Amino acid sequence: MLLFGSGDSAQVAIVTGAGRGLGRAWVQALAARGVRVVVNDNDTDHSLVDDVVQNIRKRGGVAVGDYNSTTNGVEIVKTAIDHFKRVDILINIMIKDRVLIAATAAAACRDDVYRSSLLGTFSVTQAVWPIMRDQKYGRILNCVSGAGFYGNFGQVNYAAMKMGLVGFTVALNREGLKYNIAVNAVSPVAGTRLTQPVWPDDVYAKLTPELTSPIIVYLCHSSCKDNGQLLELGGGWVGALRLQRTHGVGFPTDPTQFTPELVAEQWRDVMDFSRVTHPTSTQDSFEPMMRNVTAPPTSLTTSRSSECAEVFDRLRTTLQEKGPALSKQISGVLEWHINKEVWTISLLHGKGTLLEGRHPRLAPDLQIHMDEQDFLDLAAGRLRMQQALIRKKLRLQGNLKMAMKLQPFADLLLQQHQARL
Repeated sequence: MLLFGSGDSAQVAIVTGAGRGLGRAWVQALAARGVRVVVNDNDTDHSLVDDVVQNIRKRGGVAVGDYNSTTNGVEIVKTAIDHFKRVDILINIMIKDRVLIAATAAAACRDDVYRSSLLGTFSVTQAVWPIMRDQKYGRILNCVSGAGFYGNFGQVNYAAMKMGLVGFTVALNREGLKYNIAVNAVSPVAGTRLTQPVWPDDVYAKLTPELTSPIIVYLCHSSCKDNGQLLELGGGWVGALRLQRTHGVGFPTDPTQFTPELVAEQWRDVMDFSRVTHPTSTQDSFEPMMRNVTAPPTSLTTSRSSECAEVFDRLRTTLQEKGPALSKQISGVLEWHINKEVWTISLLHGKGTLLEGRHPRLAPDLQIHMDEQDFLDLAAGRLRMQQALIRKKLRLQGNLKMAMKLQPFADLLLQQHQARL
């Protein structure tokens, strides 16, 4: 059972916006596990906080109320220190309910959301940070929203603030790692004041805040080691969200070649999500850019061209083992042209070698020309050698008799592909 200590050694949590909805459900769930809690909400109706505190105490929990605005984070944290002498957990939920407003909303409405969400989260977190840093432990959860991830009509200001908290979360987490402070962001979906006006009654009734509480309790526990994560949850379901990026296209850096027209021609590859990467740092993010300017390509570098290069890289190693047998079957020099890239394969003298580019001392017996995707299909077994010849997806120049001996080579490519699955 996940517990948080007992008596004076029990962990302490501050939950903002805990007077109702998600905050109320979460603070009560933590208190039920032994966490001593600060129930914060700056609604003018103080009975909201008082009712939650009384409810927790009736069930044997320890709770204290706080009515400060989140922009006054120092006072909220002072409440925790005055009563409990420590803070282990911070959950930033508080948000003004004036969020369903468009980009043309009055500045006052926009600023209310900014203060309660982004600025308020910053204020409370900044106040609690030295405490967690000094004790070398902390768990911080920030509430974000699908309105920020995906956009939502009429919620431009709300979406902007919530996406600001995504950046706040991942950056703060990097600062907290060395102090054992884990910072995560949650995007909860539940029936609350904010969703009731726009949801059907049956949906509102089913997606209760309590169906997110067990997930929150786990994320706040010391046994949860995940950090810097973005999580979507609701209705008893939870999933992790991450950024992904297309493989991208590396253009030649020669200004005579790198033109808007070339960009337009290759834009489909730029937007191709069939092969993606998952950068997790700014270093990961700009690595392909640095690679492109450090060793500028003379032709386009697309996801398919990179994948073709990987096939040949693996083949270089495979030929060390399979080359002797293959050289007996083919006995010659093959020059593969995949778009503008060239690979030379020598199957002579009882061994196999692969070289990138043309080799001045190895005249090709057979030149093989293929498009990138056709070659990848051949290597994966989606395109058979005979089909490629009939459909003219494989174009030959040179010793055509040698072409009849290529099937063992195609089999070798397929074996490589299957070995990776």
